[in-house]
Amino acid sequence: MERTNRKERLMRVPFALNGFLFALGGFTLINEHAIWSGLIQIFASLLNFSILLKSINIRWRSRINEAILIMNIVVALSIASNYHTSGKSYIQYAWLMTALMSFVVLFLYFRKKGESIRI
Repeated sequence: MERTNRKERLMRVPFALNGFLFALGGFTLINEHAIWSGLIQIFASLLNFSILLKSINIRWRSRINEAILIMNIVVALSIASNYHTSGKSYIQYAWLMTALMSFVVLFLYFRKKGESIRI
């Protein structure tokens, strides 16, 4: 019983960390007048924090998880775009690779779930 509880708590850490980092990045972008990129990251932060609520039922938890996977792609593309427009040399390619890998994870998630991706 304790092992399961510890495992569940450990599984929550990435969501808390992502939520914190996205919020920090979002507020920083808003202070730098990149309003839309900042709002995208703050929204992704709220989604990550929302999965931590224990009162959410299984169906909604699944939908929030799907939204988080999609927002990971959007945030990675947003960050890549910001780096590109600021004139950085190579870091935007790392974020584009992150977006691509996040898309692969999303594809595999829906494939395992047995649904087609509906856009």
